[in-house]
Amino acid sequence: MKIFHLINSLGAGGAERVLSNLCINDKNNTHVICTLLGEDEYSYQIKNNSIRVYHLNILKNKLSFLNIFQLYLILKKENPEILQSWLYHSDLIGSIFGTICGIKKIIWNIRHTDISSLNMKNSTKILVRICAIISKFVPNKIIYCSKISLKEHEMIGYNKKKSHLIYNGVDINIFKPTRQNKDKKALKSKKDIFKIGMVARFNHYKNHIGLIDVMKLLELNDIKFHCYLIGKNIDSDCVAQANTPHLDWLKKVSAYTEIKAHGKAVGLPEDSDMGNSEVGHNAIGCGRVFAQGASLIDDAISSREIFKGKVWNKLLDNVLEKKTTLHFIGLLSDGKVHSNINHLEAMLSEAKERGVNKVRIHALTDGRDVPPVSALEYVERLECFLSDLNRDGTDFCIASGGGRMTITMDRYDADWPMIETGWKTHVHGEGRLFSSMKEAIETFRIESPGILDQDLPPFVIKQNERAVGPILDGDSVILFNYRGDRALELTKAFESDEFTEFDRGLRPDVIYAGMMQYDGDLGVPENFLVSPPAIDKTMSEYLSNAGIRQFAISETQKYGHVTYFFNGNNSSKFSTETWKEIPSDNCPFEEKPRMKADLITDEAIKKLLEKQEKERFNYIRLGITGGGCAGFEYVFDSATDKFDSDVVLDFGEIKILIDKPSLPYLYGMTLDYQKQGLNEIFVFENPKERHACGCGVSVNFDLNAVERDNKITALNI
Repeated sequence: MKIFHLINSLGAGGAERVLSNLCINDKNNTHVICTLLGEDEYSYQIKNNSIRVYHLNILKNKLSFLNIFQLYLILKKENPEILQSWLYHSDLIGSIFGTICGIKKIIWNIRHTDISSLNMKNSTKILVRICAIISKFVPNKIIYCSKISLKEHEMIGYNKKKSHLIYNGVDINIFKPTRQNKDKKALKSKKDIFKIGMVARFNHYKNHIGLIDVMKLLELNDIKFHCYLIGKNIDSDCVAQANTPHLDWLKKVSAYTEIKAHGKAVGLPEDSDMGNSEVGHNAIGCGRVFAQGASLIDDAISSREIFKGKVWNKLLDNVLEKKTTLHFIGLLSDGKVHSNINHLEAMLSEAKERGVNKVRIHALTDGRDVPPVSALEYVERLECFLSDLNRDGTDFCIASGGGRMTITMDRYDADWPMIETGWKTHVHGEGRLFSSMKEAIETFRIESPGILDQDLPPFVIKQNERAVGPILDGDSVILFNYRGDRALELTKAFESDEFTEFDRGLRPDVIYAGMMQYDGDLGVPENFLVSPPAIDKTMSEYLSNAGIRQFAISETQKYGHVTYFFNGNNSSKFSTETWKEIPSDNCPFEEKPRMKADLITDEAIKKLLEKQEKERFNYIRLGITGGGCAGFEYVFDSATDKFDSDVVLDFGEIKILIDKPSLPYLYGMTLDYQKQGLNEIFVFENPKERHACGCGVSVNFDLNAVERDNKITALNI
């Protein structure tokens, strides 16, 4: 039996995974798959199992007659006995064309549960209602994967007579508890500790909050437990979902407000644009909204000021006069953090209008500011755009590329070999050769299943078995990234006459320009297309003028954020500033998510102790105050003066102050300074504690014991 599956995409998701497993493991039927969108994560796995896969390549929100007609032709060609559609868009489209093509059995596969979700687009909600109406006529069966999903859909009108419940299957051979699996370090724990776990991607309707509530109950009942979370993006919004007693306490006792950190509120073009660390630190540093790079370039393009500028015309005049090549290097996406493909397309169109005949694009794949395996969407868009430009014989094409975390886009001098690899790839055309960027990406995904766009190896596009676009003498080069931190090193490689970071080989004599000026203080680069935001009167400047000392510290990867970005995109510090850089480990963030937090903390403490030595305090204050999630908190802080009501405990160089009301709570307590692994902390051991919250500072007490010791301490005082 031939079964034709129609699904939105084959990206990383539950429905896609279930479909992939079904087609690969079912040897009794012939399976054919068609997606509305382009190739994605599961496409290559399925194709490797000799299953035919079609892609309609419908651009998001752009349904065309050509795409739809293509589906009609595919269905007529395959002539399946069954059409099984997956997810709402495919249910509707599959029902229409399955009926037109005379397919007798049409099956819907519903994989969604929370159809009332606030995160669901209004257009999708309307689509669900339309499907509910036509469910009375078209599908032979409607398959659900959960009872809740079945009930919710039936409540809004899905045909009850056609409902069938089939739970997601589990491969018991994979999850069979073998001795090998039992011995895995990740699951080792003491037998007397209760274990709970959850396997689900991080999404609000998976109800991780419910799990947190369970953990709170266990904690309140003094039940020790270990929790294991498995799933994609489980740490994507940890602050919003986690138990945060310290933040809760700060909100309770301090003046605070919530601010927008995205869109127009921080100087980005649209409210839908996500914030990022650059604009965040710019905004904090200056306390005002400045139009950021993306907005400034959008305005410059729409007004055509960028194309009237001296630098743009200098670049184009150079290649037109010498009949050489115009090169573009940059991040190929619409993430709007480092670049925007719209800017590239606008410049390509203008170059074509000016008569430029030869353009080479050195495209870096993103996967950080946009979905992690979305590169082919941008490649297909760019290739289509270039095809239109090349109709009259011009020669515009992609020449090289690679993942942004592999080549070209290092920052803060952390990994110069990345820049060297990018230089050899883009400038000299050295690297693995492919016929197209699409071929390169597809090959890398087959060779390294699960690889993300940001980590793709470097590649070079070939023509007649040679690199199609090395950068040569007389060429013009534009780095179309506008954010400075990951542009400075490549700029230095192009512009610096005294360069020692790596052997550049034969350095081509070119005119080089950045999309913006990346460092106003250093004047880098020499040529730039759009002037950066003129950020003045930063917080650091005000504090410095007031004589207030400042200490900025971070590891290399984030060093520029607390210095360069915080100071308004300037690399020089003010008179009262001290900067401290902790060298980063040269490895992916996910391998060491703590990064250099321990060393940064140690250095910050050292700096505070230096200040304390100059402004030495006389006492340490110890006490109890109301607050925290458990009712009380310990007070442990330096003090310069004592009050008449204080009890003084003299330990020679150390004198401890305790206010009288706190004394019965602290009587009999020991305060120990301990080293626990990499951490050094004070440990409160109080026999009157009844319960402590997870933060370890908030506690409650056995009030009978407190009252008893109140009598003892009153007599002693």
